[in-house]
Amino acid sequence: MLRRSSPSQVGTFRRSGLHKNGEFCAAVKRIYAPSALVEEVVGKLAAPADGFVLGTVPPGVTMAPNQNKVQFDKLRGFVAAAKAASGQVIAGGEMFERPGYFMRPAACTGLAGEAGLMDDEQFCPVIPVVTYDDPSNVVASIYAGPYGLTGSIWTAVMRKLVVYRKRTAQGR
Repeated sequence: MLRRSSPSQVGTFRRSGLHKNGEFCAAVKRIYAPSALVEEVVGKLAAPADGFVLGTVPPGVTMAPNQNKVQFDKLRGFVAAAKAASGQVIAGGEMFERPGYFMRPAACTGLAGEAGLMDDEQFCPVIPVVTYDDPSNVVASIYAGPYGLTGSIWTAVMRKLVVYRKRTAQGR
């Protein structure tokens, strides 16, 4: 997100990042938000997480379990490591004691680039929100890791979109 983005767009991030429990390649894996917007972005991202209906069969189910124990254990490890690294898990991240591998969707802030949620393709319902002041640092951060299948730039200023689109390339 660039500075003139609207935090109202967060619903799109939420749907994309948490759809299918985040277990697909094009899911939102990280949100980079300008410091002036990060509190509102996190609030909007985290608030709907409590509204998910967990289960395995529709109708009414909005969040199915993780696909298997290996993935679920990896997810639990990401959340534990984020907390140990002084990350703040907001509105979710708890495991449910019930059949299936369920975790309440969450947002996470305060993570450094080497944290698993930042450095791996996590395929889980936890989205890190990274605060920035200089958009150039975001581009550098994106290319510091080995992944880059998809990406999007959110702004209300088209000329900014063109500038940053030229600096990025997804699908590497």
